[in-house]
Amino acid sequence: MQRSASDVAADIRRYCNAHPDARDTIAGITWWVHMQEQEDLATAVAQAVDLLLQEGLLERYQQLDGTEVFGCARCAE
Repeated sequence: MQRSASDVAADIRRYCNAHPDARDTIAGITWWVHMQEQEDLATAVAQAVDLLLQEGLLERYQQLDGTEVFGCARCAE
């Protein structure tokens, strides 16, 4: 899906608000936009996981090192 120039411009504005001294090439600014998309996706995924935990579709597991992992809930048979 191709994004509109105004969508990309909004990402650049957000980046510039957070990093007012930033300067870069087109390739570098492309990286800014990509990183902003990754941050947005990570936030959306975390929110989706929370919703699915509440619905009981996912379960939370804690590994020995304290890392949380998530898995599909097993259906009661």
